[in-house]
Amino acid sequence: MKKYEFLAQLQKGLNILPAADQRKTLDYYAEMIDEHIEDGLTEEEAVDAIGTPEEIAAQIIGDTPIETANPIPPAKPRKKWSAWEIVLLIVGSPIWASLLAAVIAVALALYISVWAIVLSLWAANLSIGAVAVFALLTSPIYGVQSTVWTGIALLGAGLFLAGVCIFLFFGCLQSAKGLCYLTKLLFRGVRNRITKKGA
Repeated sequence: MKKYEFLAQLQKGLNILPAADQRKTLDYYAEMIDEHIEDGLTEEEAVDAIGTPEEIAAQIIGDTPIETANPIPPAKPRKKWSAWEIVLLIVGSPIWASLLAAVIAVALALYISVWAIVLSLWAANLSIGAVAVFALLTSPIYGVQSTVWTGIALLGAGLFLAGVCIFLFFGCLQSAKGLCYLTKLLFRGVRNRITKKGA
């Protein structure tokens, strides 16, 4: 087990203690691991020499007075809707439902527009790549049938466009990855909100 894994598991086991006590304990064991490493042990051997995080956490919590541990907060009772709130919700539904639909439509349109920009970049890059391949393949033909300078010019243009295509490829790839990551975050946020409300 690596040092960071050991400390992460130890912190998870100490989560009912105050933050200051957790930090003090983690610093102590991190320093102990570093000392073992300085004595010639590998990182894994140094961690094994200390013991498992579960045993250490159980011992520390067992030795800690109950009043210093953070009590687990009680679950919040679910709010019950009163009759007038339900009536207001139903009466106002034409307003808030249409506003909600408009907000969702605008957000969806923006999201699709951003994807359209990314797809346009990919299409432009594909076009540049196609022209580069065409220029590179036809440069010898034009060099023989026309003039040598025409062939050289086509070869230079093809190489230049191939470089631009490779450069733009990485930009397009990063923009697509960034948008996928943003989509993942948005869906995770919506899912968390729904599960919190359902709980």
